[in-house]
Amino acid sequence: MKQNLEWIYVYEEPVHHKGIFEIGMTTRTVEQRNKEKRSLHQWKLKAKYAVADASKAEKEIINATSDYRFNGRKEILEINWRELQNIINPIVKFYSHKEYNDRIKQNFINNVIQTAYKDQIAEQKQNNWDPQWNEHSNKWEKKINTLKLQANELYDENGRGKALALIGGLLLLGTISVSITLFGDMTFDSLGVLYFWLVLVFLLPGSILFAGLTKMDKKEKADKITQEVRSIKNSLDQSRIKFYNDAQADFDEYWETEKVKMYNRLNKMNINLQAA
Repeated sequence: MKQNLEWIYVYEEPVHHKGIFEIGMTTRTVEQRNKEKRSLHQWKLKAKYAVADASKAEKEIINATSDYRFNGRKEILEINWRELQNIINPIVKFYSHKEYNDRIKQNFINNVIQTAYKDQIAEQKQNNWDPQWNEHSNKWEKKINTLKLQANELYDENGRGKALALIGGLLLLGTISVSITLFGDMTFDSLGVLYFWLVLVFLLPGSILFAGLTKMDKKEKADKITQEVRSIKNSLDQSRIKFYNDAQADFDEYWETEKVKMYNRLNKMNINLQAA
């Protein structure tokens, strides 16, 4: 397919100032530009270069020759011709049609390969890695949930134990206080009556207090279970990271070979399309 040519041109002022050059660009032909240029009899066309993007090429040349500007004009240069050639040649080569098209082709191929890589990673993750990991992790999640329930039940029981112990303790203190007030100045004719009173009065608050105290020992066990849950979760997180890293590393190793094959196919296809 025929491509439109753009041009970088260099004019030389050979009459009044030796070593004075003008840099310019045109998207038409240099000959057409010659017809438009004023005072052309003072300037001689020194060189012209076909490029794919004259505007960018001219800008880079002007930037690269900023130290040689004549009378502050960026497109007029005072410079040795050989030195100017050394600056211009690599730039126009970079923007030449072959170099330019090669870069476009490489960018196209790289983008296709990168997209294919991302798509295959997503496919592997969805169809293989996630199901494999979920199957493994679900077993541990069930254990974690069971342990959480056990810990919560123990914490609840410990809380109930605290409440019972508090109630039992208050009742016991109240009973003792009442007993001292009522019977402080009385004497019992029989120790049996005293014992009966003590058992009757102290049995209820004492049993409540005792029941509460027996339940309060559950917290330590619940804490151990909670710590075990944290440990399993941390281990599971580390295992998950390792699993996906290993899976991607294996895929990347496989992809290196596939990438070369894909590159060769696309490179040939792209050349055939351009030739057509």
